[in-house]
Amino acid sequence: MDAGKPLILTLLLVSYLASYTNGATYSCERIKNYNGEFQDCTCQYMKDKEPAGIISLYEIAKTGKALFSNQSTNDVSRDKAKYSYNPCKPFTEKDCHNTSICQIPSPILYYPVGFQNTTQYAVAADGNITFTYSAGTRTGIVTLICDPSFTAPVFLTVGEFPDNKEHYFFYLTHKCACPGSCVPPGLGGLSDGSILLIVFFVVVFVYFVGGMVFLKYVRHEEGTDIIPNRSFWGSLPGLIKDGMVYFFSILFCRRDSYERF
Repeated sequence: MDAGKPLILTLLLVSYLASYTNGATYSCERIKNYNGEFQDCTCQYMKDKEPAGIISLYEIAKTGKALFSNQSTNDVSRDKAKYSYNPCKPFTEKDCHNTSICQIPSPILYYPVGFQNTTQYAVAADGNITFTYSAGTRTGIVTLICDPSFTAPVFLTVGEFPDNKEHYFFYLTHKCACPGSCVPPGLGGLSDGSILLIVFFVVVFVYFVGGMVFLKYVRHEEGTDIIPNRSFWGSLPGLIKDGMVYFFSILFCRRDSYERF
């Protein structure tokens, strides 16, 4: 078993036991986007197995570089290394390739602490959400601190402790750490395609129903004459056929075939 796994299991157990607050249980579960894929750095906060808001850091993530770069720890006498972190999207920094957390013990040494595709989600004993990353025997734990007043993220690097080697601790304070405050693309709303379909069908409905009402009660038409632009719609199948014949005649270099129709 990897050295990081016992700590992860302990954290999950503590979170589970401590989540019994006022008779309620809490968790944060992975969710899928519109494409059926699991959404990175995003989980559904659950209270008593009921959704209580999405937690997502997509809004603050950088692309291709770290959101927090070369951050010193809060106690350099304990841990002199620096760390870089980017939620949601991997970054590359020297020997840290496609990583989420990078440790920099010296200007020439760069070690991955955790990769995005290893993220584990849990609720800590204090009720905060934790994102846990791993890279081999190394484990990085980012605790999210909910504060709606923080529109700019603040990152506290605690780093490694002598009695808990290869485990690195961080705290991220931002409004996106609050359930339901930040929703990534593909979740919590309609996709662009869905919006276009809704608009299309609304326009078609208004066109036909509104036109029929107008023709019947204003123009006093009867029967099929209440259909808006009836002659156009009646000729549409023939127009489509002529267009298809013309298209395929060009496609197969039979330019004279269209004249025969």
